[in-house]
Amino acid sequence: FGDMPGSFSVEIDDEDRKIPLKSLWKGSPAQNRAAMMRFAALIAPPRYDALFSGVNSRGEDVDRQEFLSSVLDWMDPDTTMSEIDLLTGRRVTSTSPEDARYDSDESPYRSRNAVFDSIAELRLVKGFSDEAYRAFADQLSIYSEDKVNIESMLAGLLGLQLPTQEGDMDAMNAPAQFLAGLSVCLTADQLVAVWQRVGLWYQAVNNCVLVGLLPEEMQVDVLCPLEPNPPINPFPKFFVEALAQLAEAEGIDFDKGKCENAVTATSRYFKLTSQAQVGDARRTLTMVIRHAPTDAQEERYYWREE
Repeated sequence: FGDMPGSFSVEIDDEDRKIPLKSLWKGSPAQNRAAMMRFAALIAPPRYDALFSGVNSRGEDVDRQEFLSSVLDWMDPDTTMSEIDLLTGRRVTSTSPEDARYDSDESPYRSRNAVFDSIAELRLVKGFSDEAYRAFADQLSIYSEDKVNIESMLAGLLGLQLPTQEGDMDAMNAPAQFLAGLSVCLTADQLVAVWQRVGLWYQAVNNCVLVGLLPEEMQVDVLCPLEPNPPINPFPKFFVEALAQLAEAEGIDFDKGKCENAVTATSRYFKLTSQAQVGDARRTLTMVIRHAPTDAQEERYYWREE
């Protein structure tokens, strides 16, 4: 292009690392529970308190429980409000009509009662102000498979340099999301039983990722090889074996086969964003594809040019 400056970039985002909105009500009870607990852990940190206390920028007063309930009720087929237990992810159906949330709007509308067509559709849900959308939308996905990609999901929660002061927000936040991720294989009661060991497990795995060393005091010996920056392969086997040891140490029943069938380490959905600029001309291409080595061909789910 002669003397005109230009640039080109491509970014690939793993959609399977995100919380699958569809799994909040579709799939098995374990998948529903895991997705809801991950969502609850995502919005739990104190830094988001301002979003759930007082009136938001859209004139809505929504706490965390109603925020989760509104997202679920937008998709589920019934017409009554759901009540969510923030600790267990369990759902209880009330008798109040869910569409009452939107009756006071200038132009009243109804819940979709179907899965989201796009992430942008979240802006229609009560509580999803611009601030909430910016805070959480990038961690949510409308694409999902039957199995949870446990490696991709936990990747963002490991390798963190945790603060040492007790009670620090980030130090408390990471284990909460880590615990929520385990709910795909453990019930809420089982998670409570292994909570302390899970905390030690998280610290040990995080340390392995940081420096490649296994703390001597750890009781779970499957955590990682004693060598610098080791690959944990295959990760699902590592994950299931570690959970089995944690459960055995607490004397609780653990369905190893069921857990193995619930997790995977293969992602299928990816968002690709390419940006090009030459002089003052810019173009952005965004698409979402489903692809795997065993697929005959990739499937395109979303395409947008700007």
